[in-house]
Amino acid sequence: MKTSKIEVRNGNPILCIGDEALSACAYMTYFDERNDYRAFAEKGFRIFSVSVFLASQPINTASGFMPYVGGVFDEKGKADFSVVDEAIDKILKSCPNAYIFPRIYVCMPQWWIVENPTETVPVPHDQRRESLYSDTFRKDAADMLRTLIRHFQTFRASDHIFGYQISGGNTQEWFHLDLNGSYDEGALPYFNRYLQKKYPGMEPVSKLPSLDVIKTAVRIEDGLLTEYLRFASEEVAETVMYLCRVVKEAVKGQQIAGVFYGYTAEVPDPLWGTHALGKLLESPDIDFISSPNSYMDGRALGVDWPDMVPADSVKLHGKMIFMECDIRTFLTRSPEESRKGSDPLHYYNDKVWEGPATEELSVWAVRKSLARQLTYKNGLWWFDMFGHWFQTARLMREMEQSRLLYEGTKTGQAADFVTEVMLVYEEEWYAKNGRAHAAHGKAYHLRKTLGMCGVPYETYLLPDLDVIDWKNSPCKAVIFAMPADSEAAARKMEELMQRGIGCMAVTAEKPTFTAAEIRAFLQENSVFVYTADDDVFYIGNGYAALHAATAGEKQICFPKKVTCTDTENGSVFVTDTLTFSCMQYETKLFKIEQS
Repeated sequence: MKTSKIEVRNGNPILCIGDEALSACAYMTYFDERNDYRAFAEKGFRIFSVSVFLASQPINTASGFMPYVGGVFDEKGKADFSVVDEAIDKILKSCPNAYIFPRIYVCMPQWWIVENPTETVPVPHDQRRESLYSDTFRKDAADMLRTLIRHFQTFRASDHIFGYQISGGNTQEWFHLDLNGSYDEGALPYFNRYLQKKYPGMEPVSKLPSLDVIKTAVRIEDGLLTEYLRFASEEVAETVMYLCRVVKEAVKGQQIAGVFYGYTAEVPDPLWGTHALGKLLESPDIDFISSPNSYMDGRALGVDWPDMVPADSVKLHGKMIFMECDIRTFLTRSPEESRKGSDPLHYYNDKVWEGPATEELSVWAVRKSLARQLTYKNGLWWFDMFGHWFQTARLMREMEQSRLLYEGTKTGQAADFVTEVMLVYEEEWYAKNGRAHAAHGKAYHLRKTLGMCGVPYETYLLPDLDVIDWKNSPCKAVIFAMPADSEAAARKMEELMQRGIGCMAVTAEKPTFTAAEIRAFLQENSVFVYTADDDVFYIGNGYAALHAATAGEKQICFPKKVTCTDTENGSVFVTDTLTFSCMQYETKLFKIEQS
């Protein structure tokens, strides 16, 4: 078994695999018959992921989309590893020294669904799937995981497996499979157990609270409903933690494990089950948290694609952000075009699945995603979802550049700049407010405008503000993405303002802010603003980047004189005000060194 762990060097996550230290920059595809493993291996990539299904089940219950061609446990009493082995062999044939972390979709086979009807929930198309809070699901999934990991530990390529990513639920992102809190009569005993644990001695409830009020309410006055909404998230977190503990026990703590979770800033609906990141961050069995780049405005160019997860809370708890960069390009084709029969309802034909119109725009989109992950010190893997998305010489140069830049962060001290702004989320807020609240979902838009303000920022969950060393923090301004109407949020705002830190919070009356309003607030609090126009700007980790919302002359102002090197053409500038021209949607990435 190949041992692995995550170390942080110069603030950057490093994958220590055996006696090798590799940057967290990887590649994967769903459709491995359309893989570009060899092309990436030729560009120096050695870390790959591969998708493994416990059963042949769709990852999206609405569409029926199923990117894998066979599940290990489709037949009761017999584990078939042949498809798994073939998928890993395809990587090793192209890259004999590859390291691989399987992405395991924890889903139950159809025979299990039939045998355990009370442990399932109804999903579209008159089907049923596993309930994510079910004890039977947890136990049987754990047994399957143990069996699969034993196979990985003993088969011919075992020395190439270095860790596991545990996915589940809808779209593999631990969303409830009904996107409705697994709301079914089978939830009642689990909900009562949750209530008993939280409120010992409480009388069991005889029925679940109605969800109808969520659609029309501003505030949720029904305390039992609020409890169900918290239950819908916290029980998913319990399932995820349990399965990761199973993985860690199976590998004797010698390999890394991570999960998709924590879409706090992107998914406002508590019935999806993703508002208990704080609980997951306490788990010693989870080494990394994953989510995709934001789908802001349908992945439009000209705007930031920020983190969905409060990334700095993740890092504060000693875990790595491993970002899924599923960046569409002009080569992107629908799954049905890429593999006939994979998307029978043509669900994946909407605009978010279209890539930019040209190769040049695609290059700039890829570079923008790279720049964000690099400057914010996140790991990444390029997710060539349906295959051949990056299959041109120019796009592959960008892939190679991404790996080289990541490798360069392992050594030496980067010219870094303090981050003076924080963005804060409260997970419990969505369980107390309905969809009619003016601020419901507006956190999504707040990140968009903050991304146009010319400053780097950190993102936290509200409880983590209590453990930050404020005496030594460079923070000058804190923005609350939800209305600060909870006692905890109000108390924290008052404390921060007493420290002389400026605070801004969305309210029911003003749920959004313009970039100009945010920039004025930042300047009032003496935050250094690097750019004056509404372009996307990143800085950190020894790099600065600008993605142009409009064409024209651009300026980046630095607090001191620095040496800037254009990573594309090698041009060098020594200045405290960098001036350059951009075409619309062009992304410029500069290495920044002390002058």
